[in-house]
Amino acid sequence: MYGSPDLVIEIVSPNDRPSDLLPLEADYRSIGVSEIVFVDPQKKRVRHLRKNGVDYDESFLTTGSLRLVTVPGFVIEVEWLFDDNKPNPYETTQTMIAALNP
Repeated sequence: MYGSPDLVIEIVSPNDRPSDLLPLEADYRSIGVSEIVFVDPQKKRVRHLRKNGVDYDESFLTTGSLRLVTVPGFVIEVEWLFDDNKPNPYETTQTMIAALNP
């Protein structure tokens, strides 16, 4: 494999400490990953890093939509990731398809 991945998604474990995640993030940044997503089920939060030139734009999401530039048309509601009542797969698919044709 050549080059860096376009997208990395990490699910944060209850056992992960910041000292575990910082070197991992540094590695991803050093190889130029375009988008890095950390999903933290305990904090019910998504941390989204998007490459912007030589630096990264960072956002924290607890609600709203996560849209990935590296996967055109991909959108997921952050609440879906943490809801015990998982969304209907058909409705979810329809929402994602609708996002392709704004």
